[in-house]
Amino acid sequence: MCKEHREHHHTHHEKKEAAGIFISHHEGATVFTVTRGYPLSYEEILAIIPERLQQLSAWVEENGGFVGHIKGSVTDVSRCAMLSTTGGACSVKETTSPSVKLRLTCIIFMFTIYEEKMCSKIDQTLALLRS
Repeated sequence: MCKEHREHHHTHHEKKEAAGIFISHHEGATVFTVTRGYPLSYEEILAIIPERLQQLSAWVEENGGFVGHIKGSVTDVSRCAMLSTTGGACSVKETTSPSVKLRLTCIIFMFTIYEEKMCSKIDQTLALLRS
């Protein structure tokens, strides 16, 4: 394996985590990935999140970064079945509650923004969904 491929391979797969946000690097960009659940309806999240992501994108640019891509998915997960066994019969416990999962990936070229500051801003942006 050539040196350039080893270095690319290493930086692409190197991951760390801060505040539940996973951080990796790819082709000069820093990639932030987070999945969070919210006790809101699918429609409530969709009414809020586009503006929040636009604000996050503007913040990155105002702070000297460049947005490669900010993308997310919203999934309604109001039903859940927990399965458990310790070797005997399998128990099944079903629950229903309004809950939506948001998965967010931010691909940012971080010229002057530190990873910790970006994680804090993502966390702050997503915390606004709880209010």
